[in-house]
Amino acid sequence: MTLPAVENDGGSVFPAVSIGNKRNKYQRMDSDAEDNHRSRSRKYVMACAFFASLNNVLLGYDVGVMSGAVLFIQQDLNITEVQTEVLIGSLSIISLFGSLAGGRTSDSIGRKWTMALAALVFQTGAAVMAVAPSFEVLMIGRTFAGIGIGLGVMIAPVYIAEISPTVARGFLTSFPEIFINLGILLGYVSNYAFSGLSVHISWRIMLAVGILPSVFIGFALCVIPESPRWLVLKGQVDKAREVLMKTNERDDEAEERLAEIQLAAAKTEGGEERPVWRELLSPSPAVRKMLIVGFGIQCFQQITGIDATVYYSPEILKEAGIQDETKLLAATVAVGITKTLFILIATFMIDSVGRKPLLYVSTVGMTLCLFSLSFTLTFLGQGTLGIALALLFVCGNVAFFSIGMGPVCWVLTSEIFPLRLRAQASAVGILPSVFIGFALCVIPESPRWLVLKGQVDKAREVLMKTNERDDEAEERLAEIQLAAAKTEGGEERPVWRELLSPSPAVRKMLIVGFGIQCFQQITGIDATVYYSPEILKEAGIQDETKLLAATVAVGITKTLFILIATFMIDSVGRKPLLYVSTVGMTLCLFSLSFTLTFLGQGTLGIALALLFVCGNVAFFSIGMGPVCWVLTSEIFPLRLRAQASALGAVGNRVCSGLVAMSFLSVSRAITVGGTFFVFSLVSALSVVFVYMLVPETSGKSLEQIELMFQGGMEMKGAEVELGDAERLVRKDQEF
Repeated sequence: MTLPAVENDGGSVFPAVSIGNKRNKYQRMDSDAEDNHRSRSRKYVMACAFFASLNNVLLGYDVGVMSGAVLFIQQDLNITEVQTEVLIGSLSIISLFGSLAGGRTSDSIGRKWTMALAALVFQTGAAVMAVAPSFEVLMIGRTFAGIGIGLGVMIAPVYIAEISPTVARGFLTSFPEIFINLGILLGYVSNYAFSGLSVHISWRIMLAVGILPSVFIGFALCVIPESPRWLVLKGQVDKAREVLMKTNERDDEAEERLAEIQLAAAKTEGGEERPVWRELLSPSPAVRKMLIVGFGIQCFQQITGIDATVYYSPEILKEAGIQDETKLLAATVAVGITKTLFILIATFMIDSVGRKPLLYVSTVGMTLCLFSLSFTLTFLGQGTLGIALALLFVCGNVAFFSIGMGPVCWVLTSEIFPLRLRAQASAVGILPSVFIGFALCVIPESPRWLVLKGQVDKAREVLMKTNERDDEAEERLAEIQLAAAKTEGGEERPVWRELLSPSPAVRKMLIVGFGIQCFQQITGIDATVYYSPEILKEAGIQDETKLLAATVAVGITKTLFILIATFMIDSVGRKPLLYVSTVGMTLCLFSLSFTLTFLGQGTLGIALALLFVCGNVAFFSIGMGPVCWVLTSEIFPLRLRAQASALGAVGNRVCSGLVAMSFLSVSRAITVGGTFFVFSLVSALSVVFVYMLVPETSGKSLEQIELMFQGGMEMKGAEVELGDAERLVRKDQEF
């Protein structure tokens, strides 16, 4: 738009003014300024996330470096296998205390200075470990390092989530996981780089290098601001505004964020003030959902075995056939590179693709890789193909983990909790990862599997720990070796072919194992537990609160009697407990059927229905519940045990699914009482099955149980005595 020229009194003419051009000029200036501010804010937030994540390098470096350093520590300090397990696993359990303390510390002194404290404590621990002259001093350093790591791992995602703009929060909150993976890679590289030094020096330098990231954290403290949410909680609103102005692209957006934070803080301060830990231990329905998601995702992150894969990747690849230590460490570098590469890919996808799609891809991919790795190590190991596939599937597992479960776990945990609970709740979320990581490092491998793989000395060490007397351990080892020799002798048949076309002895085992698993479920226990509210509603309880209270009584009964069973299963024996269990379940199921059909909808009917439901789960829990799994794990020979037990578990789950999915339909067709009458008939059949086919296995070693089946002994109504089995063992040894 252009204004026309205007002539004034003096005859001069003001030039025509182009308002549109000037406005465009101002718009360009404003746009340039806005672009500059946007660019600065992005760089600033990136720098904050980068520096806040440096503590996570320490965790990753420790995980990676310890997998190789421990090989040299064992030689230099002459530590035992138990001490090795404690050295590796203790970091996880010690970091628990750091994480728990971090929640309170970060609320008291701030997120920023908690990161500083974490770096200082870790530096102290790393320095002590590097100069440790003995295992005891090494553990002192390990304690400091664990506390420092626990503090750092817990606070970094919380800080980044609180300082990040909404649009990039997923991307930035993935930084800690990137740095963990970078640390693992650096640890692997450090192992490889310093492995050529002397045994006394190499591992000390490996551990000392871990101090370097802590030095950079000191510089970071001069750059990064405090969390704006923590500042608002402490009443420092102006400082919070300054931080938000730097971390958000527009001033109005910063003001909106500040208003939201103040509103959340006001809700936190308003109403009845409850201590944070009390609120977590006795949560509201909304907080309970948050805790289930946060705690659950942390559990699944670890129980899929990622720490075992990373810590023991040299052992896994050695099992596949790589024997040279230098090649083993080089292969672990490949694992570290894969992990780092895919976590970088995940950071660019987490906001655009979304958290949940990445979790789907991650969990499905990990499942396939873990199954394939299991198959490779079992059937294809110790050859070129086995080595190549094992390395491929190990790398595939860490790749799928890193693209989803790894980063998304921390992002979700830092996002879902309200401001007041965020620090402590995030600390609680870390607990399952810590416990499971510790457990995987401490528990030994099965001695029977070790003997199968030719690792007799390791098997002996495990048996020495798990048996009360050394001579007893040696006896068990001799029996295991005898069973393993029989497994390896004769014609070698694939395990699944042997299960599908079994010998007479294996056929008996399969009938017992598969049969007991099926009877455990087709007697209706899952229907009783899943649908106990429906059953009790049928009896006459209509109030939902009373229904749920009654189901609590069912749960308490089930838990109580399973505890009782654990103390009786070895002293009383498997078969007596099965008799009591199956007969008791049959009576309770028949009585429940009678009650629901003829006595329901009255006080007496309600009382009897609840009594018989509780009675059914009690009798199940004292026998059929635990004994089923005990028997399945005992009766199969060493070579077939894992796959045969898996086959039994498949039968169990299929029967469970069929019963659970058909219960309501069948109940509508023949009534709930009629359905439980059918269950009582099936339970009566289970009594006959136990009497005719199930042997007593209490007091016998696994090898003696195998000989019991192979000896063609009569199992009907009688048990084979321990002495009979022992004579069979001696006869085989003499032969």
